[in-house]
Amino acid sequence: MGCLRLQAGLRRAGRADGWSVGSGLQAAAVHRLPGRRRTPGRSRNVTERVVVDAGVVTSLFIEGGGTSQARTLFRQLEAGGEVAVPGFCLAECADAFRRQAQSGKASPQQAQEWLAALRALPLRIVPIGGLLPRALALGLSHDLGVYPALYIALAEQLGCPLVTADERLASAAQSEGMVVYSPASFAGR
Repeated sequence: MGCLRLQAGLRRAGRADGWSVGSGLQAAAVHRLPGRRRTPGRSRNVTERVVVDAGVVTSLFIEGGGTSQARTLFRQLEAGGEVAVPGFCLAECADAFRRQAQSGKASPQQAQEWLAALRALPLRIVPIGGLLPRALALGLSHDLGVYPALYIALAEQLGCPLVTADERLASAAQSEGMVVYSPASFAGR
């Protein structure tokens, strides 16, 4: 049911090509939005976990160079994978949708539809409070903003790779000894 809702949302959001996150990932992942909790007694096996940045998530909706790679990444994680993002990621994505609408590249209605489809994505949304001290330290040591550093701090905390197309973010994460993939390199592995 969730996959059908997501697929319909993506179609309403201009994704008539039929791409959708499959039911395996939909059923396995958890939305960490206010008022939504994991169903009691429902466990899941996470075979692979990644942290993705807002650029990867928005490329699912906004056509660009990373669109097909982002779709491939989500497809590859269908069978028990988990995509984690820091709590502010949805706001970053919504702002990207707003910029598209204000620049005339999308309609306000399109931006709203993208937002609805974004909220339907099976993302593990992690609160940022506990990540802030590490993100600040990372930002200071790598001359990186706290917002992008939160993606590194989250991947570090979860012990998983970071997927980003942002070269500065990737470089900072790699210098911390983290595994980093671009959307294309993750899709091609």
